[in-house]
Amino acid sequence: MVKIFNLLIILCFLSQGRPLWAEDCTHLWKADLSTAPHVPKGMSGDTSAAYAVFSFRTTPGLKLTLKGQFLNSRFLSFETYKSRLLRQHDSLLDFNMMPNPGSQNPFLTGRFGFDQGYEVDVVGEGYSVPPGRNVLILPDALRVQAIMMRVYDPVRQLLPTDLPQVIAVDALTGLPRACPSMVDIPFFLDFPQMIGRIASRTEVLNFKRSGEISGGNSAIPGYMYALTKMRSDDIAFVKFKAPRARYFSVCVQNFLQNETLGCLPDRMLRVDQNGDVYVAISEDISALNLAYSQGWNVLSFARARRQAVFGIVYRNILPESNLAYEGSFAPQGYLCTRDEYASGSCR
Repeated sequence: MVKIFNLLIILCFLSQGRPLWAEDCTHLWKADLSTAPHVPKGMSGDTSAAYAVFSFRTTPGLKLTLKGQFLNSRFLSFETYKSRLLRQHDSLLDFNMMPNPGSQNPFLTGRFGFDQGYEVDVVGEGYSVPPGRNVLILPDALRVQAIMMRVYDPVRQLLPTDLPQVIAVDALTGLPRACPSMVDIPFFLDFPQMIGRIASRTEVLNFKRSGEISGGNSAIPGYMYALTKMRSDDIAFVKFKAPRARYFSVCVQNFLQNETLGCLPDRMLRVDQNGDVYVAISEDISALNLAYSQGWNVLSFARARRQAVFGIVYRNILPESNLAYEGSFAPQGYLCTRDEYASGSCR
């Protein structure tokens, strides 16, 4: 009789989608939580953002549930990705996340505090979850997949304990499942450096919109970049109109290693009376000192070994999905030498 009673209790919990136990897979997170402006960041990430990747080899019917707390920051998102190349599949942005019962979403209320929890069910295509749940979809047909967490400009240095708990269950029965096997995705790469030798130095920096951005269904709704070869005495000048945005930044990258060398977040940028932002980027400190004395924001960096080609990236996290880069909101840039700038011949 006791065994039957215990079985009924278990079935009652399972029928509500709440297993009494589950496989804890939290240890599979791989994270870079540092947010110092000039500490290099992998995955071409923003140095003011913390990133965590849960990359794995999935099996049919696997459901992962993320359980965490809303973190006091400028922006929070989760995405699912296809394969080791991290091609985005689905995303869940902070203001679209439902809080746990009895809690509030601080990205909607503007009030961060304690006990502001959330849960996100991550399931494959074709599997349903109970109403009122946050859902992220996995590309079920692909074996290698990833979940990424982004936290932009947190008010404090994040710790591994800030990462959400991950539990594995069966998507149909709710019964425990073993954790998937981890697939390591390197944060830093090392592409052939011959690209750096054949690339050209361009005096005009033509910023291009990233082809991977998909409007409101994206972790970073605005992202533009320019690539150029830079000499040791070169200085890049970038100008743009300060956008209406939750967050924006300018970064310099060693794109061949998928590495960001340094960034200036919006809170560190001076905006002039016309709403314009001017940024000078160089490894030549004397050139940057001159530019700073003339009102420019300055971004210094340390040239990586064998590096010749640099990426300059403009990130813009927009408050609404229908806002886009148009006209003067797109950055303009050019490149010249320190001597050209000092003599006034640099435009």
